[in-house]
Amino acid sequence: MKSASTHPRRQSMLPLKCALAVALLIYGTMCLAFWYVAAASTWTGLRIVWAIWGTLALMAPSIELAWLLLWFAFRCQPHRQDEFVPLKLDSENTRLLADRAPRVDIIIPANNEASHPDDAKALEDGLYSVACNVAATSICETRIRVLCDTRPSDNTDQQEYEQQFALIQDSERAVIRAVNERIGQRFGGSSPPVVELREYREKPADRRTKQGSIELYLQTETPCDFILVLDADSSFEEPDPNKPDTVNVLDRLVAPMLREQRLSMIQCAIHVTGSSSVLGWLQRINAKLAVNYHGPLNGNLLAPQQPSYGHNVIFRHRDLVMCYETGIPQAYLSHDYIEAALLAIAGKWCVHTQVVASQERAEESADGYVVRDHRWQKGNAQWMRFILGTPRLPVGVLFFLSMGIINYFLPLAATCFLMASSALLLVEGSVIEDSTTPVGIALVGSVVIALIGPKVAAGVGPHSQHRLKLRELLGALGLNLLVAPPLSVYAGIGFLCGPLFGTRWRIRASRQTDFNFQKAAYVLQMFVPSGVLGAWLTMMIWPSMSLDIGSSVVLMSTVALVISPLTMLFVSCPLIGFQDTAK
Repeated sequence: MKSASTHPRRQSMLPLKCALAVALLIYGTMCLAFWYVAAASTWTGLRIVWAIWGTLALMAPSIELAWLLLWFAFRCQPHRQDEFVPLKLDSENTRLLADRAPRVDIIIPANNEASHPDDAKALEDGLYSVACNVAATSICETRIRVLCDTRPSDNTDQQEYEQQFALIQDSERAVIRAVNERIGQRFGGSSPPVVELREYREKPADRRTKQGSIELYLQTETPCDFILVLDADSSFEEPDPNKPDTVNVLDRLVAPMLREQRLSMIQCAIHVTGSSSVLGWLQRINAKLAVNYHGPLNGNLLAPQQPSYGHNVIFRHRDLVMCYETGIPQAYLSHDYIEAALLAIAGKWCVHTQVVASQERAEESADGYVVRDHRWQKGNAQWMRFILGTPRLPVGVLFFLSMGIINYFLPLAATCFLMASSALLLVEGSVIEDSTTPVGIALVGSVVIALIGPKVAAGVGPHSQHRLKLRELLGALGLNLLVAPPLSVYAGIGFLCGPLFGTRWRIRASRQTDFNFQKAAYVLQMFVPSGVLGAWLTMMIWPSMSLDIGSSVVLMSTVALVISPLTMLFVSCPLIGFQDTAK
């Protein structure tokens, strides 16, 4: 394998600067076209507000078009950049690992992961997978530690608190005992990997987070060389010689980090595994497209200044300690990008790999999906504080932090643009006076290409790792159009609340683990506000409706909001006979 240091072009941010120039050129062109079409109507205060929100919303198709052009340019090159991580472990790397004998801690922060028998079994299976398919197959000296911080609510009385505390403790300890028994049975008399429990239940109030557990672990445990951070639902495939990316996964991650001291972080690709609901299936398809599309694109643009996802990622121990000693990651809800940013600021290399793929479970129900996304909405918005308070950020860091913010600002802009368009229809009778001009048709066509182009290219384009069937691609496109409007409403609200309220306001998932009547009612109730908003907007525009392109798009969006409670209930329901297990 070639050392990372043999690829000096990876340290150049020229591709990223060129990409930004292309994106700005496309954005400027689309904005000129939009304002040219809008200028055909009489300018009023309402139309100016509409035009401003439309200009902001155009960032989404502009960025997608720029990335689509760059993706084709990179993927069609006959000689693309090599991976930092080798696909196969050769004899040279094997000797290096044997000589250096690196120590690797595998840590799994877990909160409320054993409260239900199904959750406890899933945690047990994931830990068993990590022990057998990662630790046991490695030349490295490994330790597996589960960091549990589950505790009852502080609002319960003392007696009930102690009873619940004991139940939580017993259930999580039972999982650890069960997985160690399974590991012992599999490996017999040899020295099997052992899963150990670390309990951080009495953390200070400002450390009751995942990163709070990691901080305590770094402070109290014997130092190692590298730390592999996984989620409680992370798992790895059984090693298969016919699938090289499943073999020697830990050793292939550690070897390049031993060779290149500047290499401080490697983020694994994440695949979503089988699902029993339409929403879970949609997440699996979207994850495949992300691996095909965003993974190679980000590698060509950002390496070696790429972000962390906070899990399924390996760090150099001393560099992660350096991050946490600043106290900065602990101050943000979304700590993952911040960790990579601090490493890049210190001159360390942070990269992604596509040849070591971990797995995680899909969120089968809409309430769980919204709650998970809600944490990112608020957390990403807080990064504005980091950007403004940190002078001279590296270009790659400034880019991926800004993109993380923009990704959740755009749903807010789209929702506000939809509301302004509805108001225009009510007051003036049309959104755009004449959308059939060549400029208007070109603008609409550009938006359509930006919407479907990346998915088509990633699904069937050159060098796609996970090719999709046409019906899968069309199904994903249709479902995304249905679920995007209500999810955008929640994303916009969460984005606004992040800097304002932090953790003081949050959405909660249903307490029901199984999909039953109570959980179905909870999902319906969760999306009633978006349904009411859609009904209000539809009633506003219905008397003034016409069949032009602008009005039709507004109507379709408002109808998607109206039916959103039923749509989200449908995609959350486990479907009889539907168990999608394709990788």
